[in-house]
Amino acid sequence: CGEVQIKGISEPFKSVTWKHNNADLTLDWFGQDIFCYRSFQSRCDFNKTSGSLTINSLTLEDSGSYIVEINNKVLEKKELQVIKPVPKPTVSIKYNDEKTSCNLTCKAQVTADFGPVTYKWKTGDTELSTDKDCFLFISQENKESSFFCELVNPVSSSSSETVENPFIRGERKTFPSILYSFPPSKIILTTNS
Repeated sequence: CGEVQIKGISEPFKSVTWKHNNADLTLDWFGQDIFCYRSFQSRCDFNKTSGSLTINSLTLEDSGSYIVEINNKVLEKKELQVIKPVPKPTVSIKYNDEKTSCNLTCKAQVTADFGPVTYKWKTGDTELSTDKDCFLFISQENKESSFFCELVNPVSSSSSETVENPFIRGERKTFPSILYSFPPSKIILTTNS
């Protein structure tokens, strides 16, 4: 839903035509009125001084090549790729059999419409890894209290909810507290939760 300005040419001109994907007319200007065509009708602006075309409220269908004809001569071809903002990812946890380590998986429905996407694992403001890999291996040795993943593409970024380190939380539960009475008739052992 952004906009893009496709620059024209600096030489003097009497007419300008912009075409999308080599055939479909986008805009015509012959010294007076500006004519925008098809889906560009309410979304295009034209700079009569520079010949620049501005397309507002971009859609995925706006991707492709744009050719500018000035004074009935093809002068330049521009490529436009519109990409979607990345979705909000989620994190799932899969433990090993002994429950001493686990893989965190960053999940999101990512398609080619999102362009190049990078996965980042973070704890607070610290970046743990930047990769195209959506996995993070953690074990009882990890001292970070929480983790989250972030998806990044050239136009946006989005972070998952924070996931607490299950091994730190597990350690807290293993410290017993003792409640007793005098004279000691019984002892109750509980864990902190």
